[in-house]
This record gives sequence, C-alpha cells and structure tokens, in this order.
Amino acid sequence: MQFYELTTLTTPVGYQRGEKLARLLSGVTNALAEPGCGGTLLGSWLSEFSPQNRILVLRGFESQDALHAERERVLRLARPFGGDELVAISMESYAQFPDLPPIEPADFGPVYEFRTYNLKIGGLTPTLEAWGRAIPDRVKVSPLVTVMYALDGPPRFTHIWAYKSFEDRLAKRAKALDLGVWPAKGAPEWLMTEMKSECYLPTAISPLQ
Repeated sequence: MQFYELTTLTTPVGYQRGEKLARLLSGVTNALAEPGCGGTLLGSWLSEFSPQNRILVLRGFESQDALHAERERVLRLARPFGGDELVAISMESYAQFPDLPPIEPADFGPVYEFRTYNLKIGGLTPTLEAWGRAIPDRVKVSPLVTVMYALDGPPRFTHIWAYKSFEDRLAKRAKALDLGVWPAKGAPEWLMTEMKSECYLPTAISPLQ
C-alpha cells in the first residue's frame, strides 16, 4: 500500500506567475531537499478552476510511520516548504486504494482534476470494492493518477484524473458515462452530498506534467 500527503499552500494574491511564483517554487524545492526531509515529490500544481492562490504539493511515502514522522518534522519547522511568504498551509494524509500501481512521473496533463467525495459512515469498504471492479474499464477512457482515502478528518476519498485539455475532460467524462463504465456501480449510494471538483495545472517543478 502506498501512502500520500497532499499539502495545500495558500499564497498571497499575485503569486501565481512570474518572479514571485518562481521564488515560491524555489523555496519548496529547497525545502524538500533538506537533510532529513522524508517522502518523494510526485506532483505540484497551481489553482485554475478552484479556490485561487493555491499551490498543491503531492508526496509519496512507503509507510504510514514515514508519513507521520515527516508530518511531525514539518510541523516543527519555522519555515515549512520555504514559506516566508506563504499565507497558510494545510496537510492531508491518504492511503491509496488497493491494487493500484504507485504514482510515477508522467506527462498526462496539463489539466489535472481533483475530485473529493465525503463518505457516509461505513462507506469506505463498499466503495473500495465498487471502485476495484470499475477502474479497469474506466482507465481505458482517461488516465487515473490515483484514488486514495483520507486517514484524517471526515471519511472521504480523493481521485485525481488527467486530461490533455478542458475540452478533453468534457469529452472523456461524457464517453465514460455513455459506455456505462462510470460511475462505479454500487458506489454512489455511499456518498454524502459534500462533493467537490477542482482543476489544477502543473508547476515547473512537478514530476507529473
């Protein structure tokens, strides 16, 4: 099983491009290269169709203990993620759904959609089973970067899809519905109404482009 941390860095207004963005990304890169830093950088994205002034950082870990150790280290830092100019930081812990390959660097995008669904109580196990049956046919339509369930906070899971354009996203989602391969049969009845979809674009430092 793979474990992941999804960090949201909130920036001041005007830091989404140019020299200010480059400075922030350099700070992130340097912070992740510090001695003792754990995890592997897998992706970094800028907010596009989502709450604005955000940078996402996705890191992978071989174990839950390694993830927890890195969280503790970051919480104690005076400047996490090189963040002199950051407004806020939020970190979420996830475990990948069973039987999925680990995330690897790839050129899937540039449009990455992050969809987060809150689950009803007791909904994780039937959701894992339903998605396990449906994923093989769904990924024939468009790449699934990962789907992972939260280890903290409300019961929920996040799935990340990649598309070549916003038009490609609309076309591929419609195709999956038309083919009847999506949504995963048996999964929707376990969803709460709290569902969100956000689209991000890769930063220059992202292994996923």
